[in-house]
Amino acid sequence: MPIQGVSEELDTFREEIIRYYPSTRIIDSAYYGVDTFAMCEMNSYILITQPVYEDIHPNLITVPLQTGASMPYGLVYTKEPTAAAAKFIHAVKELRS
Repeated sequence: MPIQGVSEELDTFREEIIRYYPSTRIIDSAYYGVDTFAMCEMNSYILITQPVYEDIHPNLITVPLQTGASMPYGLVYTKEPTAAAAKFIHAVKELRS
């Protein structure tokens, strides 16, 4: 799992795993890269991940979890976006209003 403190939702999910499955050993990962997925394959680890990564590794399978948890998303962009990026950012902000 990602390290504690990265996401309140994942921290809550971690607490649930520990509460209901206390014998589970959680290994923290500071980041998710291709090497993280390869390590999971080589060691038969289970990785908590998002469906966007379902095709990142040919020997891994993603199974959606039935949970009440949800993950917030946001936009990351340069402090001085291009005109096209600024237009998109503005449109997203308008949708939230």
